[in-house]
Amino acid sequence: EESLAGIIPGLLNIEVGLDLSRTDQSCDVALYAEFSSRQALQHYQVHPAHQECVAFIRQVRDERRVVDYER
Repeated sequence: EESLAGIIPGLLNIEVGLDLSRTDQSCDVALYAEFSSRQALQHYQVHPAHQECVAFIRQVRDERRVVDYER
């Protein structure tokens, strides 16, 4: 996913982090992304480059959590 920086318009920042705590309450991987607007987020969600990543992640994940918010 980090390779999508500079490819998808409106994607300002993207980071992938691996869990250090390894507790029952934590997730193994977190994705953080910033967008210039809600429209940019919507464009990212359907962009072919992102969809390639989605296809891979669906094969290797057990569950998924999502939080989209505005500041």
